[in-house]
Amino acid sequence: MPSIEQTLSLRSIGSVTSGFEGSYIAHNVQTTDWNENRSDNEIWISKNGDTPFQFTNTAKGSSTSPAFSPNKAQWLAFLADRGNKTQIYVIRVQGGEARQVTNEEEGISSFEWHPSGKSFVFRKSEKEDKSKKETEKRYGGFSVDDQEFRLNHLWQVDFSADAINPSELPCYETVDSLKVKAGCIEFPRGKRLTEGKFTVGSYLYFTG
Repeated sequence: MPSIEQTLSLRSIGSVTSGFEGSYIAHNVQTTDWNENRSDNEIWISKNGDTPFQFTNTAKGSSTSPAFSPNKAQWLAFLADRGNKTQIYVIRVQGGEARQVTNEEEGISSFEWHPSGKSFVFRKSEKEDKSKKETEKRYGGFSVDDQEFRLNHLWQVDFSADAINPSELPCYETVDSLKVKAGCIEFPRGKRLTEGKFTVGSYLYFTG
């Protein structure tokens, strides 16, 4: 009978998706990192039925939610936290360096490709109430029944392969600033799609 440690060390597979009429298969593989005392999720991919191989490697984090771009699946998009909250990244199916698409302060919880392949719709939490932050600074942490969650809403952001230049990286005047220095690229801004005193739990595209 396997021990608890052996059981926890077993790899598990999830988030299976296909692209380009089934020629490509991508999935998450979860492993246990005993040195860092955490679970690690990375994306593996199989091309034309070949043996799957690891496609992403997020240091001290995970890569999740793989999704092939529409049409001929030239891009694989995924979520990862690489030191600036969970954002959307893309990488060419042929391989190469992953490129960041979004730079949302609150991070992103889920996303979908637009059927055109020219944008993403994503879900993120509303910004934290400033009054709560001030109260926590003054009195310390606290909780209020039925008010601990933040609303989630939908946003849309453009995606253009031509705008991704591997030789450039975005840079800002200060760490906390969104003002971009002259000569630096700028992340596209998300456009809000839903708003109100409700939360979006799930969503999907349909065409008619």
